[in-house]
Amino acid sequence: MSGVWVFNNNGGAIRRKALVHLPTGQVVSSYRSLEDILKGLGWERYYGGDPDLYQFHKQSSIDLISLPKDFSKFNSVYMYDIVVKNPNVFHVRDIKSVNGPPGERKPEDGTSREADDEALFKGH
Repeated sequence: MSGVWVFNNNGGAIRRKALVHLPTGQVVSSYRSLEDILKGLGWERYYGGDPDLYQFHKQSSIDLISLPKDFSKFNSVYMYDIVVKNPNVFHVRDIKSVNGPPGERKPEDGTSREADDEALFKGH
């Protein structure tokens, strides 16, 4: 599942993390779903920065959210950055079970996550 990551703690324990949109309880599973949520919160795409990053800014603040273009590299560091910049909207949670390995889950419309994110980078 996209947005859910396995981290190996020093003792070898494995923990899975997910970015959860609190108002809906949904796990963020693609950049398309994240962008839809962020736009609703007043964030806009920012195109003036690093071309290898997917970025958002808010006109009402100096904050900038920078994410790797490859969603498979979206990890807890990026998740917590989103949480800090959007209090009471997102939460990073440990996940106990996952439906399939990362990247295999498809959005409800049947398209692949990769195709969904690729269309987003091309500006829809």
